[in-house]
Amino acid sequence: GDITGGITVNPGVHLRIYFDYNIDTKNSDLANNNPTSTNPLASNLQFYGISPPRDANGNPVRTQTINLNSGQPGTLAATFYAPSADVNENGNPDFIGTVVCKTFYANGNISWHYDRALNSEGELLDFRIASYVEDTR
Repeated sequence: GDITGGITVNPGVHLRIYFDYNIDTKNSDLANNNPTSTNPLASNLQFYGISPPRDANGNPVRTQTINLNSGQPGTLAATFYAPSADVNENGNPDFIGTVVCKTFYANGNISWHYDRALNSEGELLDFRIASYVEDTR
């Protein structure tokens, strides 16, 4: 089903989640405390969206969404690989990690950082940027 609750990654844990449906949660409900809460590694909390997404009967569906809504200010350290998903990031998190998706929209005072520790996570396969627009208003 959908991922709607909180997830906490404790020190020493590497969590990889495969999902078929949607994610709808607050940024602050995805707590990556590995190795520490003040210095989390994005590679320790990984989300993989099954593509194409399927319904409960295994039939392909047209949309998959990842809604990361505002919560308490803080750090969200994670990776999202969901090439069929529409990602909406709201609020003011300090995001550390990567996102591969169909569409991406951010609203609020978001800070974005690439986690250099991801460089050793594996080889990039078949990745193309179809388009990119940055609105710096």
